[in-house]
Amino acid sequence: MDLNRQVVHEFRSIVEGGCLAVEASTTSPYFGDALVTLAGRNFKLRVVRDRGDITVDMSRPDADGVRRDDTVALPHDLDDWFPAEWLVAVVGGSPPEPAGTLDIASAAAFVAKNHDGIVAAYTPEAAAGTRARLTDISRILLVEMKQAENRMGRRSGA
Repeated sequence: MDLNRQVVHEFRSIVEGGCLAVEASTTSPYFGDALVTLAGRNFKLRVVRDRGDITVDMSRPDADGVRRDDTVALPHDLDDWFPAEWLVAVVGGSPPEPAGTLDIASAAAFVAKNHDGIVAAYTPEAAAGTRARLTDISRILLVEMKQAENRMGRRSGA
């Protein structure tokens, strides 16, 4: 199944309910890479398949996927797109998971269950606070990753 059809299928209750619609869908002939962006009035959701790995990112509704210097960037390099796993932590209050741990069906279930919370997180009044919390999660996970790498390096004698 191509990524566009899979995303529309998994998110069908939200798409059919009019909360999100396919804004863009692209497929590369190389490695099966693809990108599908769903957009709603209050937030955007993007599913990326890169060499078979799936990531689900979310952003405010006016995110354009382009760096401020107008060069296209990789999904997690963008200022305004964050892994859906991190939004789970912001909206649901659970500890953040590393990016790439949600599959498409799990992301769809999360969005359906927490739609009102996601919408609230991306209102104009709350968007800056949401972005700040997501940025904090990014920093915390980066520190944890570096600490784990340091521990592994000490264990291997490097």
